[in-house]
Amino acid sequence: MISNKTQHGYQNARHMFGRSQLVRNGNQSYYLLWQWSRKSNPVDLVSFDHKLYDKIKSLLLPVKHFQIILPNSIVYYHARSANNYAKLKRFLKKNKLIEED
Repeated sequence: MISNKTQHGYQNARHMFGRSQLVRNGNQSYYLLWQWSRKSNPVDLVSFDHKLYDKIKSLLLPVKHFQIILPNSIVYYHARSANNYAKLKRFLKKNKLIEED
């Protein structure tokens, strides 16, 4: 695991966890590419606001490593577990961001 030190100054950020990713493009576009299972084709695209982006980001497990993509992007790779993925799925269903199975 890397330190909890946040890398600042990047216009675009992508948080990878499991088969899904949380994306911020600049300060205006926030969305989630969600894939619940390997066999689902491939993702649901869910758009939302900054407040919900921060909430979902806080539910993710710690960052294992990151990759800087010059000039203005960063990709965070979060630790993952089936329990955490299920917790995120319950949160997304509760807030009606993804459909029921």
